Amino acid sequence: MRSIAPLLAAALLAGCASIDAQRSLTAAEVSLEGARAAGAEKQAPYEYTSAEALYQKAREESGRARYGDAVDHARRAAQMADQARAKASGPRPEEK
Repeated sequence: MRSIAPLLAAALLAGCASIDAQRSLTAAEVSLEGARAAGAEKQAPYEYTSAEALYQKAREESGRARYGDAVDHARRAAQMADQARAKASGPRPEEK
Protein backbone atom coordinates (compact mmCIF):
# COMPACT_ATOMS: atom_id res chain seq x y z
CA MET A 1 0.00 0.00 0.00
CA ARG A 2 2.90 2.35 0.69
CA SER A 3 4.15 2.16 -2.89
CA ILE A 4 0.84 3.48 -4.23
CA ALA A 5 0.87 6.68 -2.16
CA PRO A 6 3.79 8.36 -4.00
CA LEU A 7 2.28 7.45 -7.35
CA LEU A 8 -1.07 8.87 -6.34
CA ALA A 9 0.56 12.06 -5.07
CA ALA A 10 2.51 12.46 -8.31
CA ALA A 11 -0.64 11.96 -10.37
CA LEU A 12 -2.52 14.58 -8.37
CA LEU A 13 0.30 17.09 -8.70
CA ALA A 14 0.51 16.53 -12.43
CA GLY A 15 -3.22 17.09 -12.70
CA CYS A 16 -2.98 20.38 -10.80
CA ALA A 17 -0.07 21.51 -12.96
CA SER A 18 -1.99 20.85 -16.16
CA ILE A 19 -4.96 22.82 -14.81
CA ASP A 20 -2.69 25.78 -13.99
CA ALA A 21 -1.21 25.62 -17.48
CA GLN A 22 -4.67 25.53 -19.07
CA ARG A 23 -5.82 28.52 -17.01
CA SER A 24 -2.72 30.48 -18.03
CA LEU A 25 -3.21 29.56 -21.68
CA THR A 26 -6.82 30.69 -21.54
CA ALA A 27 -5.84 34.01 -19.94
CA ALA A 28 -3.20 34.56 -22.62
CA GLU A 29 -5.71 33.76 -25.35
CA VAL A 30 -8.17 36.29 -23.92
CA SER A 31 -5.44 38.93 -23.76
CA LEU A 32 -4.43 38.20 -27.35
CA GLU A 33 -8.04 38.55 -28.50
CA GLY A 34 -8.27 41.90 -26.71
CA ALA A 35 -5.09 43.09 -28.37
CA ARG A 36 -6.33 41.91 -31.77
CA ALA A 37 -9.64 43.72 -31.26
CA ALA A 38 -7.75 46.92 -30.40
CA GLY A 39 -5.82 46.74 -33.67
CA ALA A 40 -2.51 45.76 -32.10
CA GLU A 41 -1.47 43.77 -35.17
CA LYS A 42 -0.87 47.09 -36.96
CA GLN A 43 -0.47 49.55 -34.10
CA ALA A 44 1.87 47.47 -31.89
CA PRO A 45 3.30 44.78 -34.18
CA TYR A 46 6.38 44.00 -32.06
CA GLU A 47 4.42 43.45 -28.87
CA TYR A 48 1.61 41.60 -30.62
CA THR A 49 3.94 39.28 -32.55
CA SER A 50 5.94 38.58 -29.39
CA ALA A 51 2.74 37.73 -27.53
CA GLU A 52 1.65 35.34 -30.26
CA ALA A 53 5.04 33.61 -30.32
CA LEU A 54 5.05 33.22 -26.54
CA TYR A 55 1.51 31.85 -26.64
CA GLN A 56 2.47 29.26 -29.26
CA LYS A 57 5.52 28.26 -27.19
CA ALA A 58 3.28 27.90 -24.14
CA ARG A 59 0.96 25.59 -26.08
CA GLU A 60 3.93 23.55 -27.25
CA GLU A 61 5.31 23.20 -23.72
CA SER A 62 1.90 22.22 -22.39
CA GLY A 63 1.62 19.57 -25.09
CA ARG A 64 4.92 18.14 -23.93
CA ALA A 65 3.71 18.09 -20.30
CA ARG A 66 6.17 20.82 -19.33
CA TYR A 67 3.52 22.63 -17.39
CA GLY A 68 5.76 25.00 -15.42
CA ASP A 69 7.34 26.28 -18.64
CA ALA A 70 3.90 26.50 -20.24
CA VAL A 71 2.63 28.68 -17.38
CA ASP A 72 5.69 30.95 -17.61
CA HIS A 73 5.35 31.43 -21.36
CA ALA A 74 1.59 31.93 -21.17
CA ARG A 75 1.93 34.59 -18.48
CA ARG A 76 4.56 36.42 -20.51
CA ALA A 77 2.31 36.14 -23.57
CA ALA A 78 -0.57 37.72 -21.64
CA GLN A 79 1.68 40.55 -20.46
CA MET A 80 2.91 41.27 -23.98
CA ALA A 81 -0.62 41.11 -25.34
CA ASP A 82 -1.77 43.56 -22.67
CA GLN A 83 1.09 45.89 -23.60
CA ALA A 84 0.14 45.59 -27.26
CA ARG A 85 -3.50 46.38 -26.48
CA ALA A 86 -2.53 49.39 -24.37
CA LYS A 87 -0.22 50.69 -27.08
CA ALA A 88 -2.84 50.16 -29.79
CA SER A 89 -5.56 51.79 -27.67
CA GLY A 90 -3.42 54.83 -26.86
CA PRO A 91 -3.38 58.05 -28.87
CA ARG A 92 -2.15 57.67 -32.45
CA PRO A 93 0.78 59.83 -33.57
CA GLU A 94 -1.52 61.74 -35.92
CA GLU A 95 -3.91 62.43 -32.99
CA LYS A 96 -1.34 64.19 -30.81
